[in-house]
Amino acid sequence: ITVNNAPAITFDATNAGSPVQGKTNHTQICLNDNVKLIANANNSDITWNTGAAGNTLNEKPSTPGSVVYKATAIDATTGCKASETFTVDVKDRPIIKINNELNGKEAVCEGATFNLVASGLPQNSTYTWKKSVNGGTTYTPTTVNNPITAVQNTIFRAIGTNTDQCVDSTDYTLTVNSNPVFNFSYTAKCAGEPNTISVTPVTSGTQYQWSWTAEGTGTAGSLPNATSVTQTLQQDRTYSVVATSKEGCTFSKNTVMTVNPKPAFTVSNAQTICSGQSVTLSASVSNQYNLAWKDNAGNGINHTNGDIHVTPTSNTTYTVRATNNATSCYTENSVTVSVTPLPIIEISQQGAACVGNTVTLTASVKNGNGATPSFAWYKDPKPQTGPDTRTAFDNNESISFVVTDAMVPYTVYVDATSQGCSSETSKDIQKTNKPVINALGDLIRCNDGLEGTIRLSGADVYTWTSEGNKIASSHTEVLTGDKTYTIHAESGICATDTSIDVTVLDLPQIRSEEHTSEL
Repeated sequence: ITVNNAPAITFDATNAGSPVQGKTNHTQICLNDNVKLIANANNSDITWNTGAAGNTLNEKPSTPGSVVYKATAIDATTGCKASETFTVDVKDRPIIKINNELNGKEAVCEGATFNLVASGLPQNSTYTWKKSVNGGTTYTPTTVNNPITAVQNTIFRAIGTNTDQCVDSTDYTLTVNSNPVFNFSYTAKCAGEPNTISVTPVTSGTQYQWSWTAEGTGTAGSLPNATSVTQTLQQDRTYSVVATSKEGCTFSKNTVMTVNPKPAFTVSNAQTICSGQSVTLSASVSNQYNLAWKDNAGNGINHTNGDIHVTPTSNTTYTVRATNNATSCYTENSVTVSVTPLPIIEISQQGAACVGNTVTLTASVKNGNGATPSFAWYKDPKPQTGPDTRTAFDNNESISFVVTDAMVPYTVYVDATSQGCSSETSKDIQKTNKPVINALGDLIRCNDGLEGTIRLSGADVYTWTSEGNKIASSHTEVLTGDKTYTIHAESGICATDTSIDVTVLDLPQIRSEEHTSEL
């Protein structure tokens, strides 16, 4: 019988805590420290009571107390088995806390003071302090001397070690909120104009609550909690503002707005002119003021000593601004120039200008807007320059005349006055002769049952009114007796009516006689 030796197990506890004096295979660690235990046995496979397999065991005890780890080795050749245990005492860590003695507040405003007190160790224990002023990147040793003045972006760290030499630390960050910082801004202030004063945080995007008060004559009730206040002032006013940040930090500031008087001046009265006419508008101001004219489209107009010379084509309101050169305060006045359009004259004609006709010319105003116009008829045009010395030959709305053979072409002129404005137009008159109709053909024919034809000349269009308004330059018909044709002939704008007589002659009568003879 061969008796084989059981495997011999040894432990490497280099990374398994601190050895406990007087004890073998026994170490001590602090809570949540790592335990790395290595079991050695020649030619053997190792298993652990934790369920792990292999030489190395990695554990991280999460509760205080004693933990026993058991390693079992089985010889790979003989199958002999042996076990060995290793004990680790897990010591509790201290729980370090920091109190700011601010009755639960975790933030203060800029300039406030506070105390820091560490706890978690027995009374009269000593704590090690460190702080970081760069958001926790680097910690340096420090001494805490209460009270502490709040400094932004500072982290305090308290470190404590208990009797089991277990260490704990905690960080404390007190939020230090900046006090509001803001500026006043406002534009030039002129009497009687809406004045706006605004407050703007120095740091863009910062939001504050605002509380406004105003001093001086005319203060009215509470002002809005807004970034600006708009009021119409007649004199200086002092405004005070308290800004409160969302963290409750406050800051107050005041300023005075100055009110400057506006210029006073007069302008011309409203004017009415006819289209094409010009007018001069004036503004009377002191030399200390600067004048600027513009029309209702905003176009600037040059002036001479405050006067402008304008020729508007439609109703136009001109605005003049007087600006105080010293304060930039200004006043605007306006004057309207109404433009009456010139009459648009139309001449209608009744009757064609054919020799023998009576022609009537009637003048009317197309754009009279209900006003009753007056007319004057002339044989000559209005002179381009100088006074109008013509004498009207008629002052009625209409004129009439008979077209004669002796009439030569001429032009008639008519002036119309409506709504106080006048204009002129003309009409060319030229006579036209009436057509003279010539008839050729079978004007005298025999009553022989054959067709006869009449041909016309001397006009452009012929209407045979006696033949059912037939339009033709000729007519063919079988007649059994005399007949008169009526014809309406047109040539250009003139027409004439005529008649054509056709004579039908009877055929001669031939008689035959019967003679008998006796032989």
